[in-house]
Amino acid sequence: MDVAEVISILATGLTAVAAIGVASLGLAATVKLYKIVRGAL
Repeated sequence: MDVAEVISILATGLTAVAAIGVASLGLAATVKLYKIVRGAL
């Protein structure tokens, strides 16, 4: 295992974590917005 391989694996892991974080934030925002809209109607 050389340095480039380790960096590649770390980058892939970070990308996955970031994607999951963005997805969960988006989901939370969507749910919040949905509740606001339902409350307004």
